Amino acid sequence: MKRIPLKSDQRLTIAIVILGFLLSGLSAWHAEQNAKRADYQRFLTLSERIHGEISRRIRQFEYGLRGARSLFPASDQVTRASFSAMVKDRNLNKEFHGALGLGFVRYVPRAKIDEFLTKTRADGAPDFAIHPAGAESDLYVVEYIIPEDINRVAMGYNMATESRRREAAERAMRTGAAALSAPLTLLQRVNEGSGFIMFYPVYEKGKSQATEEDRVRHIIGWTYMPLVARNILAGVTSQAEEQLDFEVFDGSVASRENLIYDDDGHLSKTQDLVFTENDYAQRLFHLKTNLSIGGETWTICCSTNKSFKRVARTDVSFYLLGGSVVTLLLAGTVRSISRSNERAQELAEKMTSELATTAKKAEMLSMVATRSTNAVVICDKERRITWVNEGFTRVTGYEFDEVIGKKLGAFLQSEHSDPETIEEIRRFCDAGAPYQCEILNRTKSGRDYWVHCDIIPLLNAQQEITGFMSIQLDVTERRRADELLKEQVERTELALAAGELALWDWNVATGETLFDKRWAAMFGEDVENLRSHVDEWINRCHPDDLPIAQAALQQHFEGKTEIYQCRHRMRHKDGTWRWVMARGKVVSFGPNGEPLRVVGTQRDVTRQYIEQLEIERQSSALIHTGKIARVGAWELNLIDNSLYWSDQIRLIHEVDQDYVPTLESALNFYPDEAKETISQALQHAIETGEPFEVEMPLVTAKGRRIWVRSMGETFRVDGKVHLVKGAFQDITEMHQQKMDLEAAKIAAEKATQAKADFLANMSHEIRTPMNAVIGMSELLQNTSLNAEQADFVNVIRNSGETLLSLINDILDFSKIEFGGVQLEHIPIDLRECVESSIDFVARPAAEKGLELLVLFEPDAPTTIYGDKTRMTQVITNLLSNAVKFTDKGEIFVRVSQSENDLLHISVSDTGIGIPANRLDRLFKSFSQVDTSTTRQYGGTGLGLAICSRLVKVMQGSIWVDSVEGKGSTFHIEIPFQFAPPLVEAKISLDSQLARGKRVLIIDDNPKNRQIHSIQTQGWGLVPVTVDTAEEALLRLANGEAFDLAVLDLQRTWQSVEELAAKIRQSKGAELLPIIALTSLRDAANYRSRLHVSKILTKPVKSSHFYEAILQALHIKESKNKSLASSTLDQKLAHEHPLTILLVEDTPINQRVAQLLLAKLGYTAEVAENGVEALAALEKKTYDVVFMDVQMPEMDGIVCTRTIAQKYPLLDRPWIIAMTANAQEGDSEACIEAGMDDYLSKPISAKAIANALVRASEELRKRKKGI
Repeated sequence: MKRIPLKSDQRLTIAIVILGFLLSGLSAWHAEQNAKRADYQRFLTLSERIHGEISRRIRQFEYGLRGARSLFPASDQVTRASFSAMVKDRNLNKEFHGALGLGFVRYVPRAKIDEFLTKTRADGAPDFAIHPAGAESDLYVVEYIIPEDINRVAMGYNMATESRRREAAERAMRTGAAALSAPLTLLQRVNEGSGFIMFYPVYEKGKSQATEEDRVRHIIGWTYMPLVARNILAGVTSQAEEQLDFEVFDGSVASRENLIYDDDGHLSKTQDLVFTENDYAQRLFHLKTNLSIGGETWTICCSTNKSFKRVARTDVSFYLLGGSVVTLLLAGTVRSISRSNERAQELAEKMTSELATTAKKAEMLSMVATRSTNAVVICDKERRITWVNEGFTRVTGYEFDEVIGKKLGAFLQSEHSDPETIEEIRRFCDAGAPYQCEILNRTKSGRDYWVHCDIIPLLNAQQEITGFMSIQLDVTERRRADELLKEQVERTELALAAGELALWDWNVATGETLFDKRWAAMFGEDVENLRSHVDEWINRCHPDDLPIAQAALQQHFEGKTEIYQCRHRMRHKDGTWRWVMARGKVVSFGPNGEPLRVVGTQRDVTRQYIEQLEIERQSSALIHTGKIARVGAWELNLIDNSLYWSDQIRLIHEVDQDYVPTLESALNFYPDEAKETISQALQHAIETGEPFEVEMPLVTAKGRRIWVRSMGETFRVDGKVHLVKGAFQDITEMHQQKMDLEAAKIAAEKATQAKADFLANMSHEIRTPMNAVIGMSELLQNTSLNAEQADFVNVIRNSGETLLSLINDILDFSKIEFGGVQLEHIPIDLRECVESSIDFVARPAAEKGLELLVLFEPDAPTTIYGDKTRMTQVITNLLSNAVKFTDKGEIFVRVSQSENDLLHISVSDTGIGIPANRLDRLFKSFSQVDTSTTRQYGGTGLGLAICSRLVKVMQGSIWVDSVEGKGSTFHIEIPFQFAPPLVEAKISLDSQLARGKRVLIIDDNPKNRQIHSIQTQGWGLVPVTVDTAEEALLRLANGEAFDLAVLDLQRTWQSVEELAAKIRQSKGAELLPIIALTSLRDAANYRSRLHVSKILTKPVKSSHFYEAILQALHIKESKNKSLASSTLDQKLAHEHPLTILLVEDTPINQRVAQLLLAKLGYTAEVAENGVEALAALEKKTYDVVFMDVQMPEMDGIVCTRTIAQKYPLLDRPWIIAMTANAQEGDSEACIEAGMDDYLSKPISAKAIANALVRASEELRKRKKGI
């Protein structure tokens, strides 16, 4: 085919188009490079901000540790409380964001572990323990860590047992500076990724730290902070306007193992173990820098993200579009006027001018290569250097002038360069082919480095090689990472094994799952026996936990959690359930963001989980605490006299939160007296170093008066107090409660005193006439009386004493409320106690027509050790209650010995009974079944309460059985001890004449028949009981012989006289003695018209029944006198001669006392009050003075004190107090006033006799000086 040559104007047009487009492209490229350079410069600025912010944040922790360290030299002793107060004064979250707390690690030599534990447990941590103990010679133990709630697991941790913690602590100890540990897992945050610990050493106060040896010798511990990497570094990108991403690596190698923090997580999504340039291929710029802090080196990789704002590209568009338009217009113009030489010439000149301008711009393109971070070399075709950029100089150290005209291999290659690679470079260059390789070069300074080399041949228009361009990238770090990769993989395997971590790898799409041998061993399996599918995990997971684990996975898939983490149970081969902690992360996503691959670890945490449950169980009691009192902290700096208040103190003072206090303004809140108190306390603390605590009033800024407690403690530096710290608490409510309690106490004491005074007055007013009643009856007993008169006098005496016992027990009830009563322990006759109680209720029972029955079972004890008065009081109360609530029927007292060898006394009645729902009220003070009971029957409701309390004092029990409408039975059971029989109370038939005598007992009441049968059997008689008169007469008619008949007249016999006559008419019974039993009200009537041997009134005392039998059988009792008079010993005055003065204001009591003394053979002179007593002592010397306590004009207490002051001991009479008071401490008050003995009214002859014997003996000793 024939080639057609172009015309000259066509060639010109084509040339213009080509040259125009070329110049437009070059200009646009040059503008783009300028924009990129501006973008890069801005990127560097933002990167420096990130670098600086990270450095600032880390150093902030160092400053905090330095501040905490100052507490130790400033104080002689740092306690848990003072350390806690210091930390709580700081806002940890605000000042040290990312720190979990601030603590102190104590250096503990192993030989001093016990001493350390003792001291620490005494300092507010009784449960403190070291864990683990380890085998190292020294322990680094966490002694304090605040706040304690989130750091509890770290308390007592021995950091010396873990290499990274120990290395950092020892680095700080040896250098004296802050030290940061390598990345580690914090005990408090095992699930929150990388953490660190920063240490700052604390040395002994005043010791040298000049050399490393000094610092090691004098170390006492470290202040420290546990730090969480992601909390520290979160938000750093705000310093770069959120336009950059950054990662932080430990050390200088950017590997997955060393990754500390990935801000946007883009590296975490890859599968690379070592990160290279390819991982930043999608980023416009990236930069690696190193940060050295706390002895650790971090690599910080910054890169742009999608938000990075680039410089506007308007120049680029202008050059491309504008140049193209101009070129096309120019070419069209040339084409249209191609035949005009003049116009062509002009156009040529114009084009030449424009091309010259564009060429100048092109010269600037070389700046691109000049400013490149990579090394760029241009060689001629002989491979000699014609140009190098600045990057080449930075990488190799060679300047342009040193290398121009030289070949690269002549000065860059060394003996370590690979010869085969060098030869291959030559071969490709000779062939004019591009070539890529990696080769080891050597810098001018002699440092070997690896480069990735791109060699590009340069061709001219004729496609001839004119030279070569080599672009070299320093890949030393990447090569080093490759070399370390194997070692790192092995190290990772060892770390997983040491951490007991098992690996799993799950293909989400297919379900295929790989488990390592540790995962299999965790469940007692061999890895070969496991199915490589996710179903293996699903089938082993506990059915209750599977939904929880799947939900946690789903949250991670949706991007709601950074990692998948779940603690759940899985089945072991042996069927048991093991708790595991599973963690994982999606490492590969599909085109729509769906997860494709998840890789994770799993650890058996069964033991830790069980321990955690135990810890939670033990500490559960501490979770529920009361509301914390209003309390704040204050600090007074004596160096600059500044005062710090916490926010809570400002609230207490009711001032604004921006209020700045001074010492003077703070003191002005106190009233004058309180201001003086706090000033003196503060001054004393500063001078002595002693802590203080004061409570005082304070007036708030709003004028409200409150009460506060202020506590302070001093801190010294070089022996001088420089700082005072303390707490401040609003105790207004507490103070008010205290005042109310004090007021209530005073009121209660006044009420108690008033009650005691009332009881004393009541006792005095009652005992005074009772003294006359009992005293006169006692005197009457010593006169000649017949049996009936003696019995009446005994009833009066016993009733008086019982009434006195009632009064005493009511007073004792009050004593019980004040603190209890004392029981006597003397032999008592139970039969006498019961019968005297029966006497007390006999008349009201007779008036109601009630029959009183008493049964002593054969096994019942009769003489025991106890308190006769108290025992009688209990029985009397129970009988009084029974009579009160019984309108007809009987009351039955039964005395026996229970199966468990306790004294059992029961009182049964046929009264109204008690509803079951009211039984619980019976033994309460001043309580009856209901209010209607009080209205109908009267009473205070105190009787059963007295019984209950007295029985309790006797160590016994009391209870009731009752059926409403049928009656009640009250029971008491009391432990007892047998006592020797009382001779005067002995009842027995010693005469052989009485034994075997037959007694006919006629009574229709089975209980009475039982009682009389038991009594007579006990006396040696043979009882025969019948319940009807007909049966009695039939037995007599049948010839049965009887020696005695006992007839109950209270039964419904048709004619008592006729029955008695018929008995006497029976054969052999003409002279049969008959003892008749009747009620008290019918006794006189029967005595006038019934002729029998003896009529006894019921209830019949055993002694009376016994005497009646003796009389009826005409048997004289030679050894016992049941009714013998109790004569007084009138020889007493002869044996103990004494002159006596009686000081008594009441005439009746004067007479009683004189008569009782007279019976003892004494005469007494009388003074009616204390004034007369003193006058009598002036006139005559007396041996004994009976001194009444309450008298007009001058009472016994004042009189006694006057005597004690006036007369020396040898000239002073023996003073015996006589009082009717019942007030607690009355006897003590008498003795304290100077009295020598004490008698309580009503007084008895026996009590007087005993007192006079004591007085005589003591006066004899006093005169002999004994």
